[in-house]
Amino acid sequence: MSLWDIVNQFRAADFCLRAGNFAVFEARFRDWKSGTVEQWAQLCIEFAGQVIHAAKQCHEIGLTNAWEEIDRINSGAGLHPNEPAAQAMAASQIRSCLVAELGKRKFLYVSPDRTDCVDSDALFGEKVRDAFPSAAFDIRESGNCMAAECHTAAVFHLMRAVEWGLRTLATDLGIRRLRCHNKKTGKVKHTPLSWSVWDGIISDIKNRIAKRISKAQRGPKKQVYQEFYNPAVDNIERFKDAYRNHVMHTRRDYLPGEASLIFEQVRYFMRRLANRLSEC
Repeated sequence: MSLWDIVNQFRAADFCLRAGNFAVFEARFRDWKSGTVEQWAQLCIEFAGQVIHAAKQCHEIGLTNAWEEIDRINSGAGLHPNEPAAQAMAASQIRSCLVAELGKRKFLYVSPDRTDCVDSDALFGEKVRDAFPSAAFDIRESGNCMAAECHTAAVFHLMRAVEWGLRTLATDLGIRRLRCHNKKTGKVKHTPLSWSVWDGIISDIKNRIAKRISKAQRGPKKQVYQEFYNPAVDNIERFKDAYRNHVMHTRRDYLPGEASLIFEQVRYFMRRLANRLSEC
């Protein structure tokens, strides 16, 4: 089970409310003076329902010790079903058990301004999600890292997302593998994009862009090529020199503001690519 599975499955508000309910039941049992048999039966039914829900919730989120302890306490209270003091003690013990289990664990607080980043499948927008499904994992994880304030990790995933954009741009220009010439042997080797270095891919992209633009007649079509392809490859080259090389080779750690700025830059870049390109 991943960290985010635990975070998503654990509903803190519900759990705290449950613990508070046991304090209410404890007070109701301790204050029980007199009442009808029906009223007592209704109170016990409500209490039993809270116990069942608490045990189920503990089981679902992996609080095994609490689950077993609740079962033990409830079984003991069942031996004295008509004694308010026994039921009050059970409610108190269950509440203490829940609080103790929470105290043994650490929980991640996500700043309100970053809650939208958690496990978002369309963090860069639906168009980017649909155009670059291969980048979905890294885009989502970059958001999770931003939410968890793991800023260097966020930049790492952002650069991986950019690589999917780089490969798609290369494929759009007809580049599916790089041709490398071995100076010693004279042999020519072809390397798939997924195994090629950024410098080689960028170099081939620049050459293809130059050819495509030079062949286009002066006019709107040529202008569109210039406005789309030139900024795209320039952005990729800046990502490589400014961020990618340093984060991949452990030369740099990133502060919150820096990671946020890079996040916005990459989001803008991927959205711009998605307006024209798609890996599908």
